[in-house]
Amino acid sequence: MPSGKHYDYDFDDLLRVYATLGVREGRDIYVTSDLSRLMRYREPGRDALLASHLRALQELLGPTGTLFVPTASLNLCNTGIMFDPDVTPSADMGVFAEYVRTRPNAVRSFHPFWSFAGIGPAAPKFLHDVSRHGYGWGSVFQRFVSNDVLGLNVGLSPHYSISVIHHIETVVGVPYRYNKEFIHPVLRAGREVKEPFYLNVLYRKCDIVRDKNQKIFNHFQRCGTLKDAVLGRGKAYSFSHAEFFRVTAELLKQDIYAWLEQPPTRRPYQH
Repeated sequence: MPSGKHYDYDFDDLLRVYATLGVREGRDIYVTSDLSRLMRYREPGRDALLASHLRALQELLGPTGTLFVPTASLNLCNTGIMFDPDVTPSADMGVFAEYVRTRPNAVRSFHPFWSFAGIGPAAPKFLHDVSRHGYGWGSVFQRFVSNDVLGLNVGLSPHYSISVIHHIETVVGVPYRYNKEFIHPVLRAGREVKEPFYLNVLYRKCDIVRDKNQKIFNHFQRCGTLKDAVLGRGKAYSFSHAEFFRVTAELLKQDIYAWLEQPPTRRPYQH
């Protein structure tokens, strides 16, 4: 961008970068984002920034493509706070995800801890009738993998926000996690009811040190395809969910502790 301008990128840059990363007519995409390094957009203001990113993606997807974002509310775990899919905000999923969730035409999946919102014709297929488990068969993550949804990470490297790894851990059966049942209040058909939901969580007494997906992503960059493009003062990335699942599941099959910095010495699951 020529010096002296008060902005780093404009709408044409959005179209160019997103197209380069594989966003096109009829694709289904899953967007995670951190726009903190992408605030210097040509049109000033938060609403203009968010609306422009959404408009660029929708223009490229056309009427047959669908956009998904994470709207998880993991902060509700171990609380008595009722989940209402229409009004419960996402927690720590970024301003763009929350912006998409609040669009009038957005569809949201029904899970108090791991929900998703989508805009487009495929949203009901992906987000209705989902599993009570946040991961595994029947989860939205499983549908992303089965339908090879394009992962799009905007403003941050995907190794910081690749939550599908926990779905892969669940399928592979890593020993340092277990399925936990939460009896949680939700708004169902206009009534507050308590229902069971499940997550694959870490053993508390296991001396786990996470490596922030470094080994997993180094492996994926060697054995898979991770695209990237400069956008403003940051970057955007894309990858295939199906390929990431295949490559990472194979890695975990060979090294069941690949998600960790090192194998734990305290193993409460060991007998």
